[in-house]
Amino acid sequence: MAETAKEQESSPGYFALTRRNSYNFVLAGILLGLYELSKLFNSGDVQVVNAIDKLMKWFFELIPNGTLYVSAALAVIGLFYIVRDFQQGYKLRTGMLGFMWLEALVWAGVIYFNLSIVINWIPAMSAGKGVTFWQELSLSLGAGFYEEFFFRLILVKLTVFALMIAGMEQNGTPTRILTVLITAVIFSLVHFDFILGSMGDPWSWYAFFFRTAFGVLMSLLLMLRGFGITAWAHALYDVLVVLFN
Repeated sequence: MAETAKEQESSPGYFALTRRNSYNFVLAGILLGLYELSKLFNSGDVQVVNAIDKLMKWFFELIPNGTLYVSAALAVIGLFYIVRDFQQGYKLRTGMLGFMWLEALVWAGVIYFNLSIVINWIPAMSAGKGVTFWQELSLSLGAGFYEEFFFRLILVKLTVFALMIAGMEQNGTPTRILTVLITAVIFSLVHFDFILGSMGDPWSWYAFFFRTAFGVLMSLLLMLRGFGITAWAHALYDVLVVLFN
């Protein structure tokens, strides 16, 4: 009994366990899979995709079979995380993924009620003219994965690298604060029509500050809870916007 109690005492709790890469990769992979599946059922005159998704796939297609290589690389990385955690004694518990999804829903609700209703402005996906309800839901899933992957992972690393070249300390507090602010501002700017064209929204300072605040919140959530929950929180927030605005 003493040994069992010791094992229970040493086992990681929910918050520690769900910060592991295996859980975050699988949870984010489910979101990406649902988005890709939803595009097959897009109704309307044209298929609508997330702008960052379109940009990244255009970049990958510059290399022959680029998307295939990227998908294979992601699958190998995900398998590596799962196997490594298993070897370290951390089994992937599918029930925990459900709790992570519920946590993401809670975060989405908190952000929605403290931004969308208080500020009373509809962000993300209202720009597409002629976009159907189901296409908006599809875009919500795409925004959750691709925008968080690009702005909160890739762009963060590029920004930190640029600040290091400028002479700032990699893990210093000023570097972290500047990185969060710079990536949030860029995230906000790329949603406007002077960058996205007809897919973007017309410029307004109100919209700019709203999306910048949203970007800051997503960065803080990423640091606190990891990529999987952050991506789902973004997606579910956008779903709430589609359903209730």
